[in-house]
Amino acid sequence: MQVRHILHDKGRDVVAISSNATISDAARMLTDMKIGALVVKDKAGKLTGIISERDLVHAIAEGAAAALTQQVGDHMTPAPQTCVETDTVE
Repeated sequence: MQVRHILHDKGRDVVAISSNATISDAARMLTDMKIGALVVKDKAGKLTGIISERDLVHAIAEGAAAALTQQVGDHMTPAPQTCVETDTVE
């Protein structure tokens, strides 16, 4: 199975957030969009990471309520692996 088959079924929409947005902003976007992760981009629009619900849980577990005002860039998974449509899931 190729990536294009997954995109055909799931859709091609990608939701992104700025690396300097807050953890609270990310939580709100995830909730509003009913998704589990956001692509993180820098000011120039370059892919810098991904932040997931799991990353948010870790941030809050470490920083309590104060984590909500911290930046996404401080808690994201940096340099995510990327692929093209013709790549296979293997």
